[in-house]
Amino acid sequence: MFIFFFANGILALLISPFGFSEYGLSFSIESTLTFAFAMMRLIRYVSDINYHTFCRMILLPGSMRFTQRSDRLNRFWM
Repeated sequence: MFIFFFANGILALLISPFGFSEYGLSFSIESTLTFAFAMMRLIRYVSDINYHTFCRMILLPGSMRFTQRSDRLNRFWM
């Protein structure tokens, strides 16, 4: 969001000398650039979705009960 805000302001200042008919150009250019940046971040996040889903979990001491019970059941059935 900050990228869009600051870059749009800078582009508006750079394009303003070209006249009234070019006022929307900075908005359209910055919208396209912000969309491309957001898509790159989304693709990077989705490519590591397994890490974000499983490896970043915080395991509390009481949360290991299910794991211990499943290990016991696996030993019982094998």
